[in-house]
Amino acid sequence: MDVSIVAVSIGPDSDSNLNATITTDSDSNLNFTITTDSDSNLNAIIILKKLCVVANEVIKSGSGIGFTTPFNDPSSITSDIYKFFHNVASDPNKVLLVASDPTTNQPLASLTLTHNALNPRGEAKRHRCSLTCFFVSPHFQSKGLGCLLLSHAESSARQISPLITYITLDARSTQKAALSCYRRSGYTHWGTMPNYATTRQDTIHDGIFLHKRIRDQTLPYTTNFTSHLTKPAVNIFWDPDFPTIDPSKETLVFVHGFPDTRKTWNAMSGENEERMTDNEEANDDNE
Repeated sequence: MDVSIVAVSIGPDSDSNLNATITTDSDSNLNFTITTDSDSNLNAIIILKKLCVVANEVIKSGSGIGFTTPFNDPSSITSDIYKFFHNVASDPNKVLLVASDPTTNQPLASLTLTHNALNPRGEAKRHRCSLTCFFVSPHFQSKGLGCLLLSHAESSARQISPLITYITLDARSTQKAALSCYRRSGYTHWGTMPNYATTRQDTIHDGIFLHKRIRDQTLPYTTNFTSHLTKPAVNIFWDPDFPTIDPSKETLVFVHGFPDTRKTWNAMSGENEERMTDNEEANDDNE
């Protein structure tokens, strides 16, 4: 089947600036034509309404996308889920990607790419972006759609800004299919957050945090500390000011961020450690 992927936006500058490309998945029967949404806001609103219905099916299935309770009328412009997606599509710092059946315009999957390329207060984070609200219709799961949409999101991130080097994302520990897709796509598990999210059954699950380098480093590391960042899945970073962190436990919490220069908790040794500078290490070696 053919699937089109559009970047949906609402506002005076609703046209997407993403270049059109074509991607074919040789391992499945899905042919993806990447296009851009250049129609009016009305067309974008129609897509959003249909997307809300699919998202509601995902919520009913228990997968969850930030909501746990299904909506009676998800396509209503007064529903919280419609307001959520409308806000995403209206935010210049977010890209809402929607994969649809080109013959019916029925949404099949979606994700949101959040970046700081246009955010004057996000200068320190312009080298990375995050993927959130990633879901596939229950009727089209396990067909390769999610991984191909993820691949297009990476291409979109590269086009948004030449500074974007990393993508971060997270998922519940029970979302095995999604986590498998992320790992196959080259994402590294760098930490686990306890009590991350609840489900419809009011069960609390851990969160898995991952990241991926999508291009060679464009900005030089400026501290001695960052020269040690070679195994992000081994050295787990925590913020001592974060109120829920217990460094004595074998999990980390430093949500949606790369490590700072304060402390690390080593997952292999289970010990808290201060990062030494290169000069300090050299002095230790000479003693």
